[in-house]
Parts: sequence; structure tokens; C-alpha cells
Amino acid sequence: MEALLPKVSLYMDPAIPARFEKMHVELEVTLRDGRTFHSRCNGPRGIWGGDPVSPEEHLVKVGDCLSVGFAREQVEQCVALASKINQLDSSGVAALLALIERSGVDRAARLKFAAEG
Repeated sequence: MEALLPKVSLYMDPAIPARFEKMHVELEVTLRDGRTFHSRCNGPRGIWGGDPVSPEEHLVKVGDCLSVGFAREQVEQCVALASKINQLDSSGVAALLALIERSGVDRAARLKFAAEG
């Protein structure tokens, strides 16, 4: 994936509205043989007023995000605890927080990842 980075150009089109609910992303790919492909995304699934994500899609997304700093078993534990956070007693909340603290990703890395989105 890193080998592709030098081949990527980012262009911020001033004609695209700066309002989140009106933004969109356009992608154009030109292959070595000159063929060009174009696609447009008007917003991710689950965006306000759009098609909602299913619970299954949400769990896949959560798992992908958590896998940056957690092993598979930790992802499963974190999801299990977080999915019932409103019912957790203080020891359950403490267990969730301890799991996050033990994730193996230091605080600076978590903040950097969160900022990059």
C-alpha cells in the first residue's frame, strides 16, 4: 500500500461545498494503459439522512478500527463490554478501561490515529 502513496495526488476542489452534509469525494484513477475510471461518493453509509449501516456493518467497522491497537481477542472483549456499557457496573467499566489501557498502542499513537481519522 505504501508503494502507491507517491502515485496519489490530492486536489481540494473549491467548488465542493465546505458543509459536511453537502460534501462529496470524487476519485479518478488512470491506469498505465491510459484508461481512466471515475467514481463519486456523496457520503459514507450511515451519514445523517442517508442509508443507515446495519449492526453487522457497524461491528465490522468497529473491529477494523480497534484492530489497529488490539489483538483479535481484545477486540472481541472490548466490543462485548462496550455493547452493554449502559448495563455495566463500576467493575465492568473498570475492566473496559483497563482493556483499552493495555491495548499496546501508546496514548500519543492513539491520539495521532484519532486525529488522522
